Amino acid sequence: MVGSMIPKRWIVSIALVGLIAIFVGSFSTFWVEGAKADGTTGGTTGGTTGPTTPPEGQGAQVYLNQHRDHTTYSGSETWDGTGDGATGVIVGVSDVIDAQGTSTPVSLGAFQVELRYDGTCIEILDIRAGRDFTMSAEVINDSTGVAYWSGYNVSGDYPDSIMGFALVRLEGAATVKCNLEVVFTELVDVDGYAVPVDPTAVIGEFQRANVRQDTLLSIADVLLGAQYLAGLRPGCTDVVPPGGTGPTTCANVVNMASVRQDSPRDITAIADVLFMAQRLAGMKDDNFQ
Repeated sequence: MVGSMIPKRWIVSIALVGLIAIFVGSFSTFWVEGAKADGTTGGTTGGTTGPTTPPEGQGAQVYLNQHRDHTTYSGSETWDGTGDGATGVIVGVSDVIDAQGTSTPVSLGAFQVELRYDGTCIEILDIRAGRDFTMSAEVINDSTGVAYWSGYNVSGDYPDSIMGFALVRLEGAATVKCNLEVVFTELVDVDGYAVPVDPTAVIGEFQRANVRQDTLLSIADVLLGAQYLAGLRPGCTDVVPPGGTGPTTCANVVNMASVRQDSPRDITAIADVLFMAQRLAGMKDDNFQ
């Protein structure tokens, strides 16, 4: 009876409003009204209204790069001030991409990140604070194959942000390939709102003595290693994806420094080149013994 008293045009209008709301909601970006890391909601600087995990290609763009800590990273700034030549990987966020594929300026506030790996194949020797973040916690457990650390932003910079430098050593035979994956388990902006992370897997593949980053261990690795030490070849920056190959004109410093294993921090040296040559000549086995 009551329904029959409502004008039909009102019913049609209400139905149209509902359809529009559903349509708009289905196309809303994940970078508007957000949720704080503590579970509270509100604000417009970060967080998610859509799925907790955005589609691949959206969210914070995570990277895993090779690095030696004594090289200049940006302008006149030295990586961590130690200058001890340790080799490993840097972990950071290069950008934040919204649902429309647009770069979104976000001042990152705090994070927790994990490195996941096979502890019989990879050893994490140390973790050092990033250029833009302090380190508030650090746990390395090679037996479970997980190393994680957390920190907070001390500069207020937008991405590109560097969260840390992990010293990496490869274990086992030169014929074994080892994967190292980086996963951000928490990322928030300076206001405490959750920042979605691109779910695209970020994994690097490493192999002792594969300096050239190709499919073979050969005299070419020895020559490239010698050229790198002489300053004739650069060190590689990007990591090789699992099952892939990388540029063959730069030296994979992690693969090279892991050959002799004569330092608590693993550095590239002529001894690594000599050990590779001795293995090829049958004077050392696949474990460089």
